[in-house]
Amino acid sequence: MKTIVRISQGLANRMFQVAFAYSLVHDGADVELDNIETANFKHEDVKIHKIFPKIDLKQADYKIIKKLKGKDTFINKILRRIPVYSNVVICPYNKPFSKNYYRKYNNKYYIGTFQSEKYFENIKDTIRNIFKFPEIIGEKNIEIISKMKSSESVSIHVRKGYDYEKKIYKNTCTLEYYESA
Repeated sequence: MKTIVRISQGLANRMFQVAFAYSLVHDGADVELDNIETANFKHEDVKIHKIFPKIDLKQADYKIIKKLKGKDTFINKILRRIPVYSNVVICPYNKPFSKNYYRKYNNKYYIGTFQSEKYFENIKDTIRNIFKFPEIIGEKNIEIISKMKSSESVSIHVRKGYDYEKKIYKNTCTLEYYESA
């Protein structure tokens, strides 16, 4: 039977989820991805396989996803949190690394962000290779790159999700830090 890792949210989360999936493959699991879920926000509509074409994990069959995950009923969502009753393994948001996610991974459906390099540190070269951007093509793109190389350039990341309003971020830099950067 398959092991399925749910791929969702923005690009960075998806990259960690794919890296986690590859760590399970490295440990011998037969892993496929659940990239079926529709995006809650437009910016979450990320085609990660187009951005990183070296990802060779297949899309899981919808029937297998439903078999492992169960229906999205209220009762099933509660039962998913009780390991004895569920094939779903949930890694809560911002939970520290845990080796427990590697135990008995067959016939499991993983949900989580898995945001720790510890999940894939033993295959970091493989992950770096998978996440290399393809060669830049297109006249307009090449022109922009040329302009960036010939001038001072900066990159700005703007959070567009709902979570920026929550008080979940700790130890973030002060306004003075950004002003002096």
